[in-house]
Amino acid sequence: MGILLVAVIAIVFSLWQDNRQRRFRFFIEYTRRYQELVIYTPINLEELTLNHEKVKTCMRLYFDLCSEEFYMHSHGVIKNDVWNLWVDGMRISMHHPTYKAAWALFKSQYDSKEFIHFMNKLASGEA
Repeated sequence: MGILLVAVIAIVFSLWQDNRQRRFRFFIEYTRRYQELVIYTPINLEELTLNHEKVKTCMRLYFDLCSEEFYMHSHGVIKNDVWNLWVDGMRISMHHPTYKAAWALFKSQYDSKEFIHFMNKLASGEA
């Protein structure tokens, strides 16, 4: 009986560790993608306009990343503490006029009404 209990505890601990490592890998991967996007985005935010294809591409990639993060959080993959950090960053971005204009341009390309509503609230300053 004692051996069985030790085996069950070991399995539960192993599953817990795997889940924790998976969440950490998600965080690292999405942080890396965000950093690459920042590097690719033109540096002077005050000069960003949607007249440049590179800017449009960066904006679309940014919204795709936000959409994936939203999906993962709403399905319990991302914990609230990480999600709140990401939302703070989204909120800051969506205060910039170019991000708002880009969202108005691209939002119809997303299927999730919940995500669109969430981003609309960020763009309007409600969230």
